Amino acid sequence: MNPYLGMALHVLGFSVWSSLWPRPFIKSRLEPLMGWVGYRFFYNFGVIFLFGASILYLVQKGPETAQLWNFRGEPWFKPLIYILMGLVMFFLAGVAPMGRSFWGLGRPPEKFTLIQSGMYRITRHPLYVAVFLCLVAKTLVFGNAAALIWSVGLLAYNIIGVWVFETPSVRAQWGEEFDTYQKRVHWFPFVSILMGKEKFVWDEMPRRAFAVLAICYLGIVLLHDTLVWLTHILPRLGYVTGWFADKLF
Repeated sequence: MNPYLGMALHVLGFSVWSSLWPRPFIKSRLEPLMGWVGYRFFYNFGVIFLFGASILYLVQKGPETAQLWNFRGEPWFKPLIYILMGLVMFFLAGVAPMGRSFWGLGRPPEKFTLIQSGMYRITRHPLYVAVFLCLVAKTLVFGNAAALIWSVGLLAYNIIGVWVFETPSVRAQWGEEFDTYQKRVHWFPFVSILMGKEKFVWDEMPRRAFAVLAICYLGIVLLHDTLVWLTHILPRLGYVTGWFADKLF
């Protein structure tokens, strides 16, 4: 199958899965059957699996698409990628206040609250910032047309998802409290702190999550060559995607 189409299918699959599961007409039917834990776990497992699968497909099939740039020989390139991936890990810590229940590994909290402290003083969307930085880093590394399709497609999906689905849903749930928070904290990281609308409070930071993510980051750096080798010996997703596309079309 054409790798351009294959990459587009991976982006579409991730987007459809991520969009449909949180929607009320799906959630209201499946959550009572699966329970909170089962529903959250299965949803998050699918999101992580499909995102990882799209990266694996990019590694395996991306070289078959047009090469747009190659910065790997530049002295500034590797430090830039390490900085971007370090920032990815930093903003991923934004999931810590949601607890284990966010991943479907624990019971739901007795009372849901609008999180406004810690990482959420820096930006309203730390997880989206982490995804955006990851897309930029990986696209710079691969430098081919498939990587561009991947990053532009997922970036567009995340922007549309925030505007069309997430923000209206949160506003409907929290009303004036969310509007006040939205005016105070900018989506772009650190802008509100630089403008004096918010302040950085270290005691609110998820230090345990930072420690875990720092270890993961170190592991990625130290085991980089091994991880690259693994991506080439894992099952060829191009065959799976090609079979699916042939059946579908």
